[in-house]
Amino acid sequence: MKKKILGFLAVFLACFGVLLTNVEAKGKVTIYLFSQTTCPHCREAKAFFKELKKDSKYKDMFELRDLTVDVKGHEEYQVLFEKAAAKMGDEADGVPYYVIGNKSFTKGYSSKYNDEIKAAIEEAYNLDNFVSPIADIVGDNGEILYENVGNNILAPIIVLVIALAIIGGTIYFARQSGEEEKKDEKKNATKEEKKETIVKDEEQEIPKEEKVEEEEKESEPKEIETVKVEKKSTPTKKTTTKSTSNKTTKKTTTAKKSTTTKKAPAKKTTTTKTATTKKRNTTKK
Repeated sequence: MKKKILGFLAVFLACFGVLLTNVEAKGKVTIYLFSQTTCPHCREAKAFFKELKKDSKYKDMFELRDLTVDVKGHEEYQVLFEKAAAKMGDEADGVPYYVIGNKSFTKGYSSKYNDEIKAAIEEAYNLDNFVSPIADIVGDNGEILYENVGNNILAPIIVLVIALAIIGGTIYFARQSGEEEKKDEKKNATKEEKKETIVKDEEQEIPKEEKVEEEEKESEPKEIETVKVEKKSTPTKKTTTKSTSNKTTKKTTTAKKSTTTKKAPAKKTTTTKTATTKKRNTTKK
């Protein structure tokens, strides 16, 4: 979950960073202004550019580089002025002289040029990787004016809103992550409780099994005794069978005797019959 929070914050900051720096990413248009300290029209031109720096539309589109040609110690600015005018196809015969993009303004400054100046700024700004024709001549010479004028009250408000959004997002996702962690802890606790209950049940089942085994062991000798008793009782059955067999043999012998005794007189009759027949036969002779 922490990785998700960090990823969200990174995307959030990247989006706002793009919104805040997309103007600067294109590159500001450099306006080169050649002026004199005693020139009233130069002061008017500088005042206009100062107000334009406060405009939310144009403030990040340009930077103003001033080269005051009558300042002591910067006599080379006059030479740069002549070279720049020559490069643009103009004559260095008056100030203010300023170059915006590919366009030079040679007739000084007046409020009637305001729209033309804004259009020149927008045209140069919308060109990809634009470089002024006199950039290599002027270089880093001159002073950049009014760069911090555009930092009005909106900038800190925007920064504050972004900071609050970031803080609120981190708190929100931190709470969600905390709730998820609590849920995970509860799940783990329930799982551990279930495991403990299962272990307890298994521990309770083990003595039951032992009791059953003990009961089986106790029941085994009783079965052996019954078997022994049965073995002891078998001879009695044998004796009874013997006695019954003796009785049957006695009966059979008595029956035989009776049969033999009954047959004996039958033989006697036959002998007597034969004797009488013999006597009869003898008498006939």
